[in-house]
Amino acid sequence: MIRSRLTLAALAVLALLQLGSLGWTVTQRELALSRGVRFLFQVAPVDPYDAFRGRYVALGQEDLVHTVGARSGFRKGQKVFLSVMVDGEGFAHMKDPGIRPPAGKEAWVSARVRSVNGDKLRIRPPFSRFYMEEKVAPRAERAVRRNRAAPRTSTRPRAWIAVRIRGGIGVIEDLFVDGKPISEYLEEGKNP
Repeated sequence: MIRSRLTLAALAVLALLQLGSLGWTVTQRELALSRGVRFLFQVAPVDPYDAFRGRYVALGQEDLVHTVGARSGFRKGQKVFLSVMVDGEGFAHMKDPGIRPPAGKEAWVSARVRSVNGDKLRIRPPFSRFYMEEKVAPRAERAVRRNRAAPRTSTRPRAWIAVRIRGGIGVIEDLFVDGKPISEYLEEGKNP
């Protein structure tokens, strides 16, 4: 009887710890969305389906290969920290991978190393999925793919994401195609 009570108490404590951990993760993401600094990143589309989480537009960022010293010590799967810098056109780029968050830098994100090849460090995209309603996501993915492939008349990219970053955590706020939020772009019927 005492043993079953101890087991029940241990299970209750474990359940509370798991709920607390999940709650903390959700709180961090919500704080990033509400109080984080907004950055725009250029994107490239990928395959759009996850059996467990549903439909989404899979995204890749452009600046995911960095030149580092041949003896930098980075390894596959390692957590790295990247400074976020904004260029003259208002688009953000991830720079200067390191093993610690940048000191004194206002914005930074954490990511994982995808591979190391000599002095080339390839980073896994930290913002890779924009979840949408199941029926709309394939249309959005086609819109991003088509606009990435279309010839440009300017240097401004045709598809990008707005990301809110706070304390190294980045959350995608919206996806834009031709300067419009994806929901507005699709409502106009530009991509059947």
